[in-house]
Amino acid sequence: FSQANFSLQGSGEWSLEANVHRSNMNIRVEGDTLAGLLKSFGFEVANIDGGKSTISIAADWHGMPSEFTLDKLDGSFDLNVEQGRFLDIEPGGGRLFGLLSLQMLPRRISLDFNDLFKKGFAFDVIDGTFQLDKGNAYTNSLAMSGPSARINISGRTGLADQDYDQRVTVTPALS
Repeated sequence: FSQANFSLQGSGEWSLEANVHRSNMNIRVEGDTLAGLLKSFGFEVANIDGGKSTISIAADWHGMPSEFTLDKLDGSFDLNVEQGRFLDIEPGGGRLFGLLSLQMLPRRISLDFNDLFKKGFAFDVIDGTFQLDKGNAYTNSLAMSGPSARINISGRTGLADQDYDQRVTVTPALS
């Protein structure tokens, strides 16, 4: 399946064993922009620019496919987003550290200072793996790397309850 903002490939299986229904799905979604991809699924996101995205989901639940609910969901979820910007985050001093970072030397040599003068927080990559357990997504590996900082996130996201229990660590680029 392909649309203007994303393409989707998927497969699924529905089984009945000992009078117990079980459904599973494998989905891969790719989008040219993270905001466009999320908007296609009904999320209004105006604060993200760019971000070529790939999402892979391997999930299952007890019940028929029509009985899908987030609180039954088990499996895994991989996320990769490249070259984007969160528009309404002001990193403050992080921009100065981005100017001084040795890791950004190739960017600076080519006279690319866009990350320092545009509004928001630029990122090179967001990458992470989540384990899905009864409607909760757990991660110890969600990382966002940008010219001015690296952000690591671990903890739980309640998909069904829409709540969070996470630890966020921000490390400025101080090379």
